[in-house]
Amino acid sequence: MTPPGWHPDPFRRHELRWWDGTTWSEHVSDQGRAGIDAVGAARVTDAGAGWLPPTIQQPTTPPSPSWAPGATLPQPTVQQPAIAAPAGGPRRSSAVPWVIGGLFVALLVGGGALLALRGGSDDDSSSMSTLLPDTSVAPSTTGPFVLPTTSSPPTTTEPVGTTAPETTLPAGTPATGDVLSIALPTPDEVPADWAATGVGTAVDFEGGSGPGQGLCAGDGESVRAWSLGSLGNAFSDYYELPSTAQVSYWLVGFPDAESASAYLAATAEQAGTCAETITYDLPEGAEPGQYDGFADGFGDDAVWAFTETAGSAPSSVAGADESLELGLAVDYSTVSEGRDYGGSYGALRLFERYGSVVLVTELFGEWDLRGFADTDLPDYQPAAEDLVAASDVIRPIVLDRLRAAGVVG
Repeated sequence: MTPPGWHPDPFRRHELRWWDGTTWSEHVSDQGRAGIDAVGAARVTDAGAGWLPPTIQQPTTPPSPSWAPGATLPQPTVQQPAIAAPAGGPRRSSAVPWVIGGLFVALLVGGGALLALRGGSDDDSSSMSTLLPDTSVAPSTTGPFVLPTTSSPPTTTEPVGTTAPETTLPAGTPATGDVLSIALPTPDEVPADWAATGVGTAVDFEGGSGPGQGLCAGDGESVRAWSLGSLGNAFSDYYELPSTAQVSYWLVGFPDAESASAYLAATAEQAGTCAETITYDLPEGAEPGQYDGFADGFGDDAVWAFTETAGSAPSSVAGADESLELGLAVDYSTVSEGRDYGGSYGALRLFERYGSVVLVTELFGEWDLRGFADTDLPDYQPAAEDLVAASDVIRPIVLDRLRAAGVVG
């Protein structure tokens, strides 16, 4: 049974309705505004099915349908290894295991990107776990995306989202991939202790969909953007920091502000599809739909098991027309020649819309890796303050170039 929480209204009269674990209540929400509406009479067997007759008393304090960074979500976990790898045993394929053919894979260019910066710890209250949703709820599928929580209902009618004024775009240069690529930072413009990983850049990347290629096993970032009429995209290299974190940037252009806004809404909705952890398997390998976890010559027959959890919430960035924060946590494991291997990786992303262009900062980290023979394994959990710092470093450069090109006002 689906646990208590806010879910799309099964009676189709409101965006969200409170499910107490057994029945639907009269508590509803539309665009972040709480209200009361008598329940209907259609029946279901589970909240996930979309219909059920509410027959018992509703909760006295249903959760708010709005969520802001700071809500806590337990990250998915995997079993710790029973046997450690011997010295000289299998090693990880690279510091960037989701790289294929010089382009970003997994949850990056073609599949939603990952991120990292300065070091954090398991008990760091500002780590990526604080930017993920409550797993007891499902997102709204209509109207402005709002991620539910389990706090008290709102007492005002203040709308969810930012109130920054819209940017008026000049009738000038369209936001194509070639134009956007010129606005990306170069290696000599990032902090001196950031090292380019050599992954390379990409322009007008087509991307893929499915497990290992898209957020929550859905469409990749590029596929989702193209489906909404994108004019082009441009992705920077990944930069590795002393903390073992990595940071990257991308730009996505659209013909108008409405299409760009729809891209943020679709991204938030897709993140909500694995607000409750999903699982899938990927074979060892370096092709799309595979996971290149081992160095060449090791574990060619291995099958990796993944658990993935994600969530998002509206954010506020000065000067942006709207913004969105997204969190992702993935655990992975396999057994090869009787030994356990695996670990966790995660990402924080900040999506900022300026008219018809979206700037995305990605912060990626890996931690609790086990079984590998490497002696220099990464150990970093993405932290919200690091994501903000990484965006602040590059935003002025990118926006100045976009304005100079006549892409944004």
